[in-house]
Amino acid sequence: MSHITKKFRPMKFADVLGQQINVTKLTTALSSGILPPAYLFIGMRGMGKTTCARLITMSLNCEQRVGVEPCGKCGSCMEIIEGSSDYLVEVDGATNNKVEDMRNLTGSVGYYVPEGHYKVVVIDECHSLSKAAWDASLKTIEEPPPRVLFIFCTTDVQKVIATVKSRCTPIQFAGATEATIVEMLKIVLTAENVPFEEPALMAIAKESGGSIRDAQSILEGFIRSGKIETSAVKSIYTAVDANSIITYFNNVLAKDMEASTKVTMGWIRSGHTPDLIMNSLLEHLRNMIMSFIVTDSNLRNMLKAQRDKAGDTRIAQWITFFYDQIKYLKEYPMEFSLVLDLITIRLIDTLSVSTKTIDKKKKEADEKQEEKVVEAAPAVKKADPLNKTLINELKEVCGGLITELTPDYCRVTITNAKGTVFDVVSNTQVIKNKLYILGENLPEVIKGYPQSMSTYCLQKN
Repeated sequence: MSHITKKFRPMKFADVLGQQINVTKLTTALSSGILPPAYLFIGMRGMGKTTCARLITMSLNCEQRVGVEPCGKCGSCMEIIEGSSDYLVEVDGATNNKVEDMRNLTGSVGYYVPEGHYKVVVIDECHSLSKAAWDASLKTIEEPPPRVLFIFCTTDVQKVIATVKSRCTPIQFAGATEATIVEMLKIVLTAENVPFEEPALMAIAKESGGSIRDAQSILEGFIRSGKIETSAVKSIYTAVDANSIITYFNNVLAKDMEASTKVTMGWIRSGHTPDLIMNSLLEHLRNMIMSFIVTDSNLRNMLKAQRDKAGDTRIAQWITFFYDQIKYLKEYPMEFSLVLDLITIRLIDTLSVSTKTIDKKKKEADEKQEEKVVEAAPAVKKADPLNKTLINELKEVCGGLITELTPDYCRVTITNAKGTVFDVVSNTQVIKNKLYILGENLPEVIKGYPQSMSTYCLQKN
């Protein structure tokens, strides 16, 4: 933990920045005196999870508490701040993740906690615990000893087993806004009497990714110089030069591998980190697709021109490919130069096939699939019209009503005097009802078909 992070760690709930909703939830529970057996704090690093866990411990054990706010000065608070309190147990789940570690921990919390005090067990990076370790602690988590509270902190909630999630009250910690981080940095620099340029603080806020702690750590790297200057911060943490990104994609769209590679090598020689370069490239691709929201008219027109030349289908392919390479970089960070070359080759290679061809191939594939479905279905032979002689015979022998007539005169549905419904058809494949009469060569029109006939009809099942 950096000096700045430790020195300016909040000592009261009111000092916690960017987590107002969570602070309200926690202070309301403390005010009511009704606490769950366990909390699950979820969020990225440096969002305030451990800080809030310590504040809860201080509030529950403070000797001079005002409302729910700890005084931060009494013996109990000082011990918690210094990390020597018996009422705060902090465990690193990444290194203490075995079943025997959890058994020792749950065994130790069984000791009597005196009235007026609360023991809080904070397990950081809890997602690193093995399933056996979780199983060994489930009973204690669900029914902890009197005045014992578990707080699990995780940056990867998907790895926390479902049985544990169901026993905990979840609290989601969101990243702080850039404005909140800038406000915090101003408080630190004012207290340290260090002059600053506000654009430099905004650059630090953007680089921190919403993490208060990361922003403080970055700040400490510059604070020793005696002044926080924009040029110094941007030389390290600013995004890749926008003009060079534009040049890179223009070279790619021109299928100029050599020129594209010169640009990427320039980024590497400038000391830009892989994350910074990849994020800058992805941001440019996003701006291509969303060019209509760009306020600068010249930049908007340039992005639109690149988008028109690349095509939305191809840009979507590029974005997917970039994310695949980011995963690769996490495993092999030393291969960044090679990764950039592979990206450039891949992007240029996709230009050999037009987006119209891509769409056409997809359409052809869809049509082939439809043909397979049609081939699999039984062929339906077109029925011939019924014959006039049959209709004349029906006039003589049946009595009923025509209730349906197909437009091609291949099927006539009749309800006779007894209410029996049957079809007069020329082909069995156009049957609608169970009973039918098989006929042939229906005349072109049957407008003269009578509405009343005798009760007898020829049936065939």
